[in-house]
Amino acid sequence: MEMENQKKSTIKVVSDLRSGDSKTVLAAIKKIDQLADDVFVLPLLEFYRDTDDENAKEIVKEMLSTLKVSGGEDALVSALGSQDFASIHGDILFFIWHSGFQPVDHIQLVSRIAVEGDYMTAFEALTLIESLGGPVNDDSLMEGLMVVRGFLADNKEHPHRELIFNLYQVLTTFENQG
Repeated sequence: MEMENQKKSTIKVVSDLRSGDSKTVLAAIKKIDQLADDVFVLPLLEFYRDTDDENAKEIVKEMLSTLKVSGGEDALVSALGSQDFASIHGDILFFIWHSGFQPVDHIQLVSRIAVEGDYMTAFEALTLIESLGGPVNDDSLMEGLMVVRGFLADNKEHPHRELIFNLYQVLTTFENQG
């Protein structure tokens, strides 16, 4: 019974978040902040991506930048891998880094996002990769290096080539430490 009530409450909060009414949305955001559950990460990202309400967007940005919920990293990495969130990949990298998450098993994904994205997305990817502190997943590292090497080989005059080269140097450092 408790589980069913919690599910209904979650559905109501997500529905309120999508309502379009400023007061209802802000109340839902406040409720989400109190509940602190990873089930709300994707709906918050959808709201962040789709809203024109700058005030609410800033509140959500702050929430997602200080995420401290179990499963939060997985939810953000899942969104990072989704084309549905391509327009905010740079923001998602920012949220992962600011929340202190360590996606050491997803270097390939972060590298791919860096080379496919704009300058700020590449910058956020570099910042995140530089912050990784633990042992990294060797397979993901090797795949990430391949992605970055391919970009550098194919893009001699790209506007953010230097930034991607810096990413390459960081990844090479991880490879040499392994």
